[in-house]
Amino acid sequence: MLDRPETIRNAATDATSARRQSLSIVIPVLNEERGIATLIDRLKPVLEATGLAWEIVFVDDGSKDTTRDFVRQTHLKDPRIKAIALSRNFGKEVAVAAGLHYATGDGVILMDADLQHPPEIIPEFVARWREGYEIVYGQRDDREADSAVRRVASRAFYNLFQWMSGTTLPDGAGDFRL
Repeated sequence: MLDRPETIRNAATDATSARRQSLSIVIPVLNEERGIATLIDRLKPVLEATGLAWEIVFVDDGSKDTTRDFVRQTHLKDPRIKAIALSRNFGKEVAVAAGLHYATGDGVILMDADLQHPPEIIPEFVARWREGYEIVYGQRDDREADSAVRRVASRAFYNLFQWMSGTTLPDGAGDFRL
């Protein structure tokens, strides 16, 4: 569970802050028929409360269930909910890239469909973004729910990433980001 937003680099000017009027949520999905309605039900009121124009862009990464049909039907009721359907499963990274290419918002939030990224944190992301931060990311405060093996693997990933790239990622930072 992500507990708080963190930020990277404040380089905004009054002009760029003034352009921050719309938001895209990019969500890669693969066989999410059981949870997608709940996700949308939780996301819509949060997005409405931001006061921004918004869209949700689902990227179907080759689902074999009814995920794609559900999103299509939902789009007919609310055209702000959109979908990209990939021809087969290409993996999460390709799905995210497709969603980023398709998104039209001044800002884009990446999140998972399984509600491990709580939509209710989005207003905090938006508040930081409005303050001028270019990147706002979710960071776990508590990894106690993770197994010891997962915690060790996570720590190894962050160390390896930093060593290879020279970029420091805070421990617990994930895909949930604006």
